[in-house]
Amino acid sequence: MISLAGRVAIVTGGGGGMGVEIASILAEAGARVALADVRLDAAKSLVEELNRGGKQVASAFKCDVSKRSDIDDLMRGVLAGFGRMDILVNGAGVLSATPIDATTDQEWNRIMEINLKGVFECCRAGMAEMKKRRYGKIVNIGSAAGKVGGIAASVAYSTSKAGVHSLTKTFAKAGAPYGINVNCIAPGPTATAMLDAFTPEQLEAFLKSIPLGRFGKPRDIAGTVLFLASDLSDYVTGQVINVNGGMLMD
Repeated sequence: MISLAGRVAIVTGGGGGMGVEIASILAEAGARVALADVRLDAAKSLVEELNRGGKQVASAFKCDVSKRSDIDDLMRGVLAGFGRMDILVNGAGVLSATPIDATTDQEWNRIMEINLKGVFECCRAGMAEMKKRRYGKIVNIGSAAGKVGGIAASVAYSTSKAGVHSLTKTFAKAGAPYGINVNCIAPGPTATAMLDAFTPEQLEAFLKSIPLGRFGKPRDIAGTVLFLASDLSDYVTGQVINVNGGMLMD
């Protein structure tokens, strides 16, 4: 049984999709959890569920990770409310399946602001706090598309996730002297609302390419996050871990 008792975790994108399962599994393991999402109502809904029965293990924060001021407010709010911050999971992101020729400057910039710059700013702010205590676990959510390029996903999305993979390794090197582990998970197609961006034909092709014969579940991703957020992963850093049912093996 993995225990995160006494730890405090921030989960961006904690109001939906993978974020809900990630926040839930961390709370189940004993962590207190700050759910950050641009959709505050969604985050509050999960907080109410996690705090059911009089428990006070979760709080909700509105945060648009494309805005540095929101990230700074999030960090201040978590430190004021919980007194510390040990785990940071960067799950906030947006998907697109726009073909190359149809990609606009506006879409490209929006995806980069959220998926890449947002992770950079969260990592930078989180690591600054973790350095003070010489301990921390950062887990970024990348994508198989960031390893193989956009097949059904857009060029902007796949490029942003490739950037997250490289960013993870850079922060891992910077954090290592301070006892901070930084890793990344690269999910394959996972059963969240993001799959709505693809056509039935694309989904069928995805499924045929997965040796385990099913799409990922958010819990599959959350379980890997739990390992990387725990002391069991103390000698693991700078890794981009595939969680894709065997679709991509490298």
